[in-house]
Amino acid sequence: MRTVAEGLRRTYTSGVNQATIGRGLSMSKSTRICLGPDLLDQMSPTDPKAIASRRDIKRINFVMFQDAIMRSVISRSGVVSPKRVLDLGGGDATFTLNVVRRMNPQWRGVELVVVDRVDVVEPQTRIEFKKLGWDLKVVTSDVFAFLEHAEPRSFDLVLSNLFIHHFPADSLAKLLAMIASLTTSFVACEPRRSSLTVAGSAMLWAIGCTPVSVRDSVTGARAGFTAGEISELWPDHNSWDLFEYDKGLFSHCFVSCRRSNA
Repeated sequence: MRTVAEGLRRTYTSGVNQATIGRGLSMSKSTRICLGPDLLDQMSPTDPKAIASRRDIKRINFVMFQDAIMRSVISRSGVVSPKRVLDLGGGDATFTLNVVRRMNPQWRGVELVVVDRVDVVEPQTRIEFKKLGWDLKVVTSDVFAFLEHAEPRSFDLVLSNLFIHHFPADSLAKLLAMIASLTTSFVACEPRRSSLTVAGSAMLWAIGCTPVSVRDSVTGARAGFTAGEISELWPDHNSWDLFEYDKGLFSHCFVSCRRSNA
């Protein structure tokens, strides 16, 4: 049985640099290593490997309890009845659908704008949002290009799930400044940069994830965040209440709320 397990491990981590995993196992105080876009983001949306990886993302969100964590983070933001919500890098929008299904029933008549490089939202997902009283709009755009042309304070809430860790510090600082200009609340659930997160990512083959997803998860874990790192890059500490903390085993959360007098 040990031989079989080792064979599986070699198969499902074939796309992962083993030295990268090893270095990540003792990284509690390491600096972020951001390698840019995931392999998934560089594939055609119709590539079978990309389709399989998008399925893996749903599996990963499930085992991380990510939708429950996101709901708790949104609750902490104090947003009560938003009219416009922006989802950055929202992919096929099924994660956000699972989140809003259990939000306050007063959250109706909401316009949700999902920004991603490609539109992979299925027709059934659009129907499910419509049943909830949400108007889903998908914008295929680079996130910076979209934010550059967005109206100031045009969204009540901006959310990000496993997205902003893709950006190095200088680009992330620019991104956060642009987000701050167009909303009163921003929430993010990102990977926690820890030895446990890297080790767990390297073992995702055990729940059926593909080599693409294993590699992207390991590099994502090494690009994740620890205490205060997102807050340090937020553009204005005087006009905002900032909360940053770990949640669950693998997640790192950030909440920013514009003060009422700002």
